[in-house]
Amino acid sequence: MQTSVAQTFTMKAKKLEMFCAPGEYVDTDCEVKNLSGSDISVRVQRTRTALPAGWFVSFCLVNCYAPEALDVTEIVPANSTFDFKLTWETPALAGEGEVEYVLTNLANTAEKYTFTFKVSTLKTSVDRTPAPKALTLAQNYPNPFSAGAFAVTTVGYTVPRQGEVSVKVFNLVGREVRTLVNEAHVAGSFSIAWDGRDADGALVPPGIYIYKITTASSSLSRAHGRQPLIRSSGV
Repeated sequence: MQTSVAQTFTMKAKKLEMFCAPGEYVDTDCEVKNLSGSDISVRVQRTRTALPAGWFVSFCLVNCYAPEALDVTEIVPANSTFDFKLTWETPALAGEGEVEYVLTNLANTAEKYTFTFKVSTLKTSVDRTPAPKALTLAQNYPNPFSAGAFAVTTVGYTVPRQGEVSVKVFNLVGREVRTLVNEAHVAGSFSIAWDGRDADGALVPPGIYIYKITTASSSLSRAHGRQPLIRSSGV
């Protein structure tokens, strides 16, 4: 007699295909919901990649990961809902890309979901978002985050006008830990990831850190924490 296994998680499409102008960032996403009263281990695999040269795709589930993360395991807490979000970085040259991800419950490998995500910069009539009117700096996500082989936290910011921009991380005594951005930007919205390492590539101690954005005319800062490594980000 076969024993049925109750469904423990669902994955529902939200934005699977997006258009943007060349050189912009855009997000696609799905909703992942843990239906059980226990934490579940979900394997996240990129099973197919079709990206033009210069395109990069990173993802967040419970934690955020760098574009190089193609096969990781996440612990999805009991009775929780998270967005499985892909962030696409497109170069100035128009093109289109496609990636496929499979999410599998490691306790029951028959329970899996496969989704294909697409982004195109070939569409000529892309709706343009007005340039931001003020410098903004978003709260990093996730916060706090657990450092690991591919784990990162992402900082979003908007720049109201073209010019030099720097985004730096400091410890609580004001010592610079890492420069994340130091370059000219056009006006618009951007994001940058931090892997919890200092300028020499060493993991910084757990604690509270300040990140600050500076332009020629203004600056903003926020604080975020980093937890010790509490689980492996690999399989």
